[in-house]
Amino acid sequence: MHKTYLSPRSLLFTIWLLVSLTANTGYAALKIMVDSRDSDLIVVDNDQYMEGVTGYLVWLDLDEFTQSNGQKGVISWTPSGWEEGLHQVSNGPFVAPVVKGLSIARIPRPCPNGHRCFVGAALLGPDQSSPILSFYPLNSEAALERLPGQWKFASSTRASTGGLDQGLLAPTSTSSEEEGSQAKADVEKPDLYKLVQGEGERPPLLLVSISGAGQLVALDVEDPSSPTVLDSFTQEGEPKEIYNLGDAFFTISTSDNETILTSYLWSNEKKGLTKGDTMRLKGALMESRRRGEIIYIVVSQGSGPIIPLSEVRGATPTREVHPYATLFAVAIGEDGHLALLKSREIDGYPEVVSICEDYLTLVTRDSSNGSTQLDVTALGGMDDPLEGPFLISISGIIPSDRHINCFLDQEGGDSYLVFVEGPNWSSQGKGSTIHIYKKERASLGRLSLSPLSKIDGIAPGESLFGTVISDQKAFIVTYERKDPLWV
Repeated sequence: MHKTYLSPRSLLFTIWLLVSLTANTGYAALKIMVDSRDSDLIVVDNDQYMEGVTGYLVWLDLDEFTQSNGQKGVISWTPSGWEEGLHQVSNGPFVAPVVKGLSIARIPRPCPNGHRCFVGAALLGPDQSSPILSFYPLNSEAALERLPGQWKFASSTRASTGGLDQGLLAPTSTSSEEEGSQAKADVEKPDLYKLVQGEGERPPLLLVSISGAGQLVALDVEDPSSPTVLDSFTQEGEPKEIYNLGDAFFTISTSDNETILTSYLWSNEKKGLTKGDTMRLKGALMESRRRGEIIYIVVSQGSGPIIPLSEVRGATPTREVHPYATLFAVAIGEDGHLALLKSREIDGYPEVVSICEDYLTLVTRDSSNGSTQLDVTALGGMDDPLEGPFLISISGIIPSDRHINCFLDQEGGDSYLVFVEGPNWSSQGKGSTIHIYKKERASLGRLSLSPLSKIDGIAPGESLFGTVISDQKAFIVTYERKDPLWV
């Protein structure tokens, strides 16, 4: 069998160079991926019939081969099966037919923890020009890369809302020690629709809450050009949010002063959904987030703070604040079961709700002095889902949950809360400030959240516009407000 001994980096560079110099490169013609129902099975789509091509199908560990000069980190699919190193898929040129969802082989090995792993394919014509290539990331670390022909991406290794592509469901392998307290929890921000991949006998589904009709509709979208309605359920109140955990789906709706959670289960026998548990919480829904198998829900319980008349007259320096919001932690199961774990009252009206792997942060404003308070809850497991609160007062503002995030130090295991404070209308000259807090466990077991560092004076005279906190970097956008005069 003919074998070509090139380093993986040489192959990538050669293909990249050809792609850069060739105007008619057909990225869309070839697409490699893993099967939506079997994450170990490699499948390929090819939209272009080609003759006399040579090709490669590889499993690639980007971290291993960049640290070596040989064939390490690359496994190639050959007529004899998987072989270490870089080899062509056939003994000579072959015909590449038009195929859709063609199963080729199973992934040869799990990706080492923290490494960037891909499956990749390349087709080159008889003159070795006009290459067609495709790379599919096998984990979130790989999805941060931007290889030629890569068609799945992520902006962060964390599973926060909008960070990971829906197709990136296969995590890196972890050791038993890493599956403990440092394991990252899946965090989900809901919407009125939910698209889920097929699994087992369940086809790909699109669930939509139709607010005007008060209905939940489930569609089979295995053929996107011809979706089929499987089920339709009437929902109480106004539908707001949908979550998914395995074969279970959870909706949240609200009416007057009540929040309603309902579960639905996929049934292989029925080939559709069946209704499960229902839970009612007092208070109108404000925000919710899912972290692992717990949904955190913030509901409104009243109209606002009660200020005694005596304070208005200046007779007393104290103020009574009526708790008018409640934070609930509700356990959800893949069997559709709902269970209330814990709740606590919140002083103030939460204008911003942020949840990451370790913290739930509620941002409230004090209208009497214009200050902002962060009500931070450390998130735990089923035994203690709400630990805190920890209160942080700042003089500026936090416009949205985009300005709050957390990260875990993989080496030391320390957990950090990061947020960016913007100036309010009266302090534009101070600029923005980035704060870092560290979670620590005291000697008696009590948890504390201590200020670790801050950087202030960011863009004095400008307002805070946007923030992206990804891993251990923060990207901050500010703007200067000007009122032009045109004559």
